[in-house]
Amino acid sequence: GVAFAEGGAKVVTCSIDGTVVIFDILTGARKHVWMGEPIIGVAPVPGGDRIVTYTSRTVVMWNVATGDPLGMFLGAGDIERVAVSADASFIAACSSHMPEHRQGTTVWELAT
Repeated sequence: GVAFAEGGAKVVTCSIDGTVVIFDILTGARKHVWMGEPIIGVAPVPGGDRIVTYTSRTVVMWNVATGDPLGMFLGAGDIERVAVSADASFIAACSSHMPEHRQGTTVWELAT
């Protein structure tokens, strides 16, 4: 997956090998690199200073400037897509393979 952050000054990439990289658009320099579980995707958070990555079971919010994790959320099923509300108050995750073979959506309210 790929997303822009910090008003387009940074680009964030993620890979199924578990690598998340934040690049500076102007210099091409790698600002932060994380390694972990296979990453399914990345979503920008309005305001540009945070991003969200997600695996099949977890959603993690990151500070783009420092590379620090700001919170982790556990999904209920295999997470397929994640979105952040326009006011950055909520994260929603669409999951499959939930109990009774249903799809579902989990919504987390973010602290202000």
